Amino acid sequence: MTFMPVHTIDSARAWLAEHGIAWVRLEWPDLNGFARGRVVPISAFIEKDATPPIFFCDACLSFDLNSVPVAANASSAGREFGNVQAVPDLDTLRLWPAQPRTAWCLCDVLLPSGEPAATAPRGFTRRIGAELARLGLACRVSPELEFYLTTADGQPLERGSPCYGLEASGGFEGAMERILAAVAIFWTVEGWHHEHGPGQFEINVRHAPLQEAADALYATRVAIRAAAMQSGLRATFLSKPFNGLNGSSCQLNFSLQDPQGTALFSDPKGPHGLSDTCRHFVGGILEHLDALAAVLLPNANSFRRIVPGHFAPIAKAWGVDNRSAALRVVGTSPASTRVEVRVPGADIASHLAIPALVAAGLHGVRTRRSPVAPARGNLEAAADRIIDDWGRALEAFGRSTWIAETLGTELAAQFLAVKRHEYGRFRAHVSDFDRQEYGSQF
Repeated sequence: MTFMPVHTIDSARAWLAEHGIAWVRLEWPDLNGFARGRVVPISAFIEKDATPPIFFCDACLSFDLNSVPVAANASSAGREFGNVQAVPDLDTLRLWPAQPRTAWCLCDVLLPSGEPAATAPRGFTRRIGAELARLGLACRVSPELEFYLTTADGQPLERGSPCYGLEASGGFEGAMERILAAVAIFWTVEGWHHEHGPGQFEINVRHAPLQEAADALYATRVAIRAAAMQSGLRATFLSKPFNGLNGSSCQLNFSLQDPQGTALFSDPKGPHGLSDTCRHFVGGILEHLDALAAVLLPNANSFRRIVPGHFAPIAKAWGVDNRSAALRVVGTSPASTRVEVRVPGADIASHLAIPALVAAGLHGVRTRRSPVAPARGNLEAAADRIIDDWGRALEAFGRSTWIAETLGTELAAQFLAVKRHEYGRFRAHVSDFDRQEYGSQF
């Protein structure tokens, strides 16, 4: 790792000088998990004994994918687009590998009054982290991030299905070396391998605390894209970039610990060696999975991955080491026992999806929500299925009082407004499929 956390102005100043930093990327995630921000000179990043905030238009907190601000309700339609402030979080300060003499720092988005901006996704992650602390718990998260490397014009790099194959990696060492170096700035990398699709890869990383994991997953996608471009390639995190090929997932693994660091999901005397806490955590996520679908599958393309025959979960069920279930509970030891949520694609906004799943699991723990018995066998023909339609997912999100309470009414309303706007544009668009399938028939 090339980064050690810094907590004071003095240690930050020394770190910046040691690495010859001239510029700092100040960033915050939007509702789609994309990087927004500003690059500032080092003189503007640290002034005397403070890191001054940067002010920006609050329209950024309501952008759709095309940077169009979307009003959450009638009262906000005529708003004045005033300033909010991005306050640097020095604990996130890192080198930025894609540009020389450049550092990277995440920001918390606050109102001019200093209160957290209700519609800033990183603030939601902080709130769920604070709830964990109040309960005397810690949560560790590890994503399994998949993506495709393509040519500069978006074509597959190879043919066939080299899943776990090593012989086919000969043409990618340079690009993967650059990509892994970028990822290692944010995670401890445990390995990588070819996935099922041609030019598709998965990177495995060591688990991290909730806030660090959400921050790192967000940053990793930005860093991988930049590293791929340096190699003359593209990296895409589209859930389903190619017809007939596997989509790219982002399975999220969760575990809970007590204040002493003891793992809470294992119990040798419990069914399948699992504790009540683990089963209740599973029960809470399954209870709210319909409402969470709009967050875990955040755009039209996300749902093209949730189809039979391509190693994506279809059944709204859980199982013990069963990859055909939405939730897979697995562990080779008490400390490694974890709940793997297999629904999310590589396109999730980490500061929404990760804390929302933790909140659902905690709701199950508090209410002692036990799931039905774990499902066995291949579940692709199961009757109780994950929502596989974007419109239905948005309806379930909008109906859920738990979603409004958990995300907060302002964040939930703003997310829903943006996604309904994007969904409306999707529904009105005439695609190549329409012309190819129906053009000669009608």
